[in-house]
Amino acid sequence: MTSTEDGVGSPPAARASNTLESEQPLFQALFEYWKEVRGSAIIPQASEVDPASIPQLFKHIAIFDLNGPEEIIYRLAGTGIEERTGIDPTGMNLFDLVPAHRRTFTSETMWRIATHPVGMLLEYENILRNGKRAEMRSLYLPLRVGTSEKMRIISIHVIEKTVGFEEERTNPEFAAVINQLTWIDIGAGTPLDKI
Repeated sequence: MTSTEDGVGSPPAARASNTLESEQPLFQALFEYWKEVRGSAIIPQASEVDPASIPQLFKHIAIFDLNGPEEIIYRLAGTGIEERTGIDPTGMNLFDLVPAHRRTFTSETMWRIATHPVGMLLEYENILRNGKRAEMRSLYLPLRVGTSEKMRIISIHVIEKTVGFEEERTNPEFAAVINQLTWIDIGAGTPLDKI
């Protein structure tokens, strides 16, 4: 990774893969659905993606509208996200839930997914409202909105394990720690190809 973390910590380890390297069944199912919907295109149209048509995944899915570098809005958040985090982030700006020292990284990676385009598998830690520190794994894939420059991202999130407890808080803290980032080549290479 070439980004900095707003002066706090070091960038996470990054690597590239030409396929989804995860045995997580939810990730495999979303990736296969996404590839089926896109057909021969590099990125599927958002209008072709119907989360309700994949009910086994729906509760774990989030869709983001990328409106600007500091405005990434939860367009949809499955009920599993609310159950896990203690809030329904639908309509919220992702940056309201990301600590200040992770916002540059978050903006850069989310926009890179959409504009490169590329998939991303991220391993990180969230701190939930109840204080639970959870090791997470998420898959992010780009979506195109019509013929405009507007982009969306569809993602799916799972808790791998609990790694500790802290004090309860008003809002969860997403991506408190970033452990590993893997770019997934979806047909346009990866950001690491240019380094």
